[in-house]
Amino acid sequence: MDINDKQKDKLREIGNIGAGNASNALSKMTDEKIDIGFPGIEVHEIRDIPEEIGNRSKIHSLVRVEVHVERNENESIYLGTLMLVLDRRSAKILAGHLLGDTENIDIEQQLTESEESALKETGNILTGSTLSAMTEWVDLKLKEGVPDIKTDMLGAVMDEILLKMAQHEDEALLFQTKFNFKKDLNSYFIFLFSRKGRNLILEKLSV
Repeated sequence: MDINDKQKDKLREIGNIGAGNASNALSKMTDEKIDIGFPGIEVHEIRDIPEEIGNRSKIHSLVRVEVHVERNENESIYLGTLMLVLDRRSAKILAGHLLGDTENIDIEQQLTESEESALKETGNILTGSTLSAMTEWVDLKLKEGVPDIKTDMLGAVMDEILLKMAQHEDEALLFQTKFNFKKDLNSYFIFLFSRKGRNLILEKLSV
């Protein structure tokens, strides 16, 4: 996969703007300081992506939002999937702070419906911030889908997305940022580009 330094720098700038906007929004929601770290732009073998995030056999919650580029009224291109990935402890802690209930966090319990809704809203905020930053650099009409959440072993929650991409290629462009929070969350926000989506974005960033 060919990606030059100029394109990487522009992607990082998009990530920085989106992370800053999301950080401000989440900090206001939780009344806590939440920083989102400097984004990393890397190319990885698709089969190795879960190991870049954590242990495949450990329970994680994954909020995913699919993003498309609208060409016209009847045509769109699948750009990729934005994912908020948190291990069990981090998901419960972040949800508790989002809901303003930090006294009754039990990391051994499954996520409640309210906690899942709070995490999906976080995914919405992160996605909106990232896409707003991206449209400042590329002349594309981006449309986000409805957020979905799954909790299972990391390998299992990611397999559906990765298998879809593996049908077309072996490598993927991984755009990820790390949360910095006083509770030390083990969480990542990832933009996994499809082949067509990646090529389209890189072409726009080459101009």
